Amino acid sequence: MFGVFLMIQHADGDQEWQRSQLENIEAAVEKGGLEGQSYAYLYDRIKIHQGEKQRYGTQFAKVDPVNKTVELAETEDMENLDNRRRAMGLMPIEMYKRFMFKNF
Repeated sequence: MFGVFLMIQHADGDQEWQRSQLENIEAAVEKGGLEGQSYAYLYDRIKIHQGEKQRYGTQFAKVDPVNKTVELAETEDMENLDNRRRAMGLMPIEMYKRFMFKNF
């Protein structure tokens, strides 16, 4: 299932199809075939492509590895972001930001 998710997540060339698959990913999460974070990543990616605010803070607008700074893409209700992330099995946002630099 995770391989299928990755294909959907990175199908930016066909955003209409990508959007149409969100329900399937949600159903897979509900049935235990995928983790909640898969839904969060796809949901946010779709919202950003639509010019809307993301919900789970999975997408960055800017990553600067030289200065070790990151800027989240627009995100709704920042005050409760970590609560939403926790509910989906995601690490707190500040930890996620630091994690981004481990590969640089």
